[in-house]
Amino acid sequence: MERKIYTNIYFLSMEKRRIIRLGKSSYVVSLPKDWALRFNLKEGDWVFLETKEKELRIFPYEPEISSGDKEYKIDMYNIKETFLANLIRALYKAGYNRIILSSSKIISPRLINIIKETIGSLPGTEIAYQRPREIVLEIRTENIELRELIHKGFSLVSGAMEYVSALIEEAGIEYLENLKFIQESFHGIRALTVRLSNGGNCRYILVTLYSLEKILEAIVKIAILTSFNFKSDLKNVKRSLRNLFAIFQRVKNTYLEANIEQAKEVIDEISKNDFLGKWMIEDEFTRILDSHFKDIVSSCTLILECIIIDSILRY
Repeated sequence: MERKIYTNIYFLSMEKRRIIRLGKSSYVVSLPKDWALRFNLKEGDWVFLETKEKELRIFPYEPEISSGDKEYKIDMYNIKETFLANLIRALYKAGYNRIILSSSKIISPRLINIIKETIGSLPGTEIAYQRPREIVLEIRTENIELRELIHKGFSLVSGAMEYVSALIEEAGIEYLENLKFIQESFHGIRALTVRLSNGGNCRYILVTLYSLEKILEAIVKIAILTSFNFKSDLKNVKRSLRNLFAIFQRVKNTYLEANIEQAKEVIDEISKNDFLGKWMIEDEFTRILDSHFKDIVSSCTLILECIIIDSILRY
């Protein structure tokens, strides 16, 4: 069968790219260099694809989604499973109250499980009703306050710190799964915070949440490293964790009270004192641990700086 020759001036003016085969089942098309440079894209970055009939659109960033009518319909037939989960999360953060998932075929049990797993990490989301070819999600978050979410975020991170101490002293690596549950709960709080702050001036709340997430990530890494290391003496690690837990509690109380003067005092205290103790950096294990402890301290400092900057901008 001969290929159709387009004489339309629109197609003649378009740039052409040759398709390259990669492996047994993938095809690759290179991106124009000027386009990649314009959006500061580099190796390892993600681009977003949208297929529409005969078109394939490439976005250098996640497309913005407007929540004007608060309802969004998704045709699941032409959407990949991984993209479906990401799209539901994006609509949740954008402020939609109702998401209609439909398909021309009966929705498979695998897709239903993906939907249920996705909404399990999105507080206030539930399946309103389910039919063979349609699932409707409804989201109710009207009575939740941002301050309450930030308080929960601090509490989850505090709990993670206590878990690490318990893991070192008395538990085994099988209890690392509990930290995974804490992380999943925190991701739900983060998504809900983005949703509630959508369109509002809440940048410092989001920065605080980002800092708490970085602290949680460092705690999990410390837990994994110490759980699988049976040779090193962990006395320094325990002492450092106690010091960090004490300073984190001060940061938490200072933030929740919005105490500007105390925030300045704690920042000054962090900069002048060695809360980590005198580490004996003898091997790669202690060197990596030390870097994670410093990440926690720098994130604590950023949270306190948010209090000060926010107060300056308010008054």
